[in-house]
Amino acid sequence: MNEIKIDYGSVEKELSSIQMASSALNPALPESVAEKNELQLINTLEEINQLLEQVLQNYKALLAKTQSMAKNSVETMKEMDKRNAASFGPVPMR
Repeated sequence: MNEIKIDYGSVEKELSSIQMASSALNPALPESVAEKNELQLINTLEEINQLLEQVLQNYKALLAKTQSMAKNSVETMKEMDKRNAASFGPVPMR
């Protein structure tokens, strides 16, 4: 039977890195590029900035959710490993 080996420390370290990187992500863009400018290009640029800011906020939320789900999965795997190991009882030394 094949087994899957997980280096929990490495996984948790990487999940922590993802969390720190997403926390540092600042999606805020300038509210207005040109307050009283009526050029269509400026209006379009402001709309694009607003959309980009929303995309970045959604991305940041998705990263946080993914990181949380991955962390929960790792914790569940740890618990399952402990339960499985306990179900075998003591392993005799050879």
